[in-house]
Amino acid sequence: MVCEGFEGALGYYNSLPPYIFRGARGASAAAGLAEAVRYGSAIAVGDETRGASRTLLLLMTPAQGLDMSAARAALDGARGTQLSVVAVGVGDGPFHELGRLAAHSSQNMSAVDFHSAIASKFPDRSLALEVLRALPQQAELTALMRAAKAVPAS
Repeated sequence: MVCEGFEGALGYYNSLPPYIFRGARGASAAAGLAEAVRYGSAIAVGDETRGASRTLLLLMTPAQGLDMSAARAALDGARGTQLSVVAVGVGDGPFHELGRLAAHSSQNMSAVDFHSAIASKFPDRSLALEVLRALPQQAELTALMRAAKAVPAS
């Protein structure tokens, strides 16, 4: 789908069917990241049963008013799945909270500050590189964790 400008992107977003998760709004927005991770985790489990090697959940968030404990719990619950979460911080922050969350959950989450990622000669390439950079590390950490679980305790 090609969208022209913000209005085009917003129109496309609003045309999506209701079964596609579009995040939380209003009073429940603080739990939106946790809800998205739980939803993405369920999708990853289904994808894995169909042979997928990894599921990518790309979130665009202003990072304001996040329920960090709920987000940590959701990410901890997703550790056994092949889910990679990339949270792109848009707006005016506070992005340090996303960074802390990603540091806590390095196996399945990375955070990218949109504004610093696009401050280059080739902003589209820079953003793509920042978004995809952590995926191999996340996959390796997931594999190590699964191997550790498979080894019986002596």
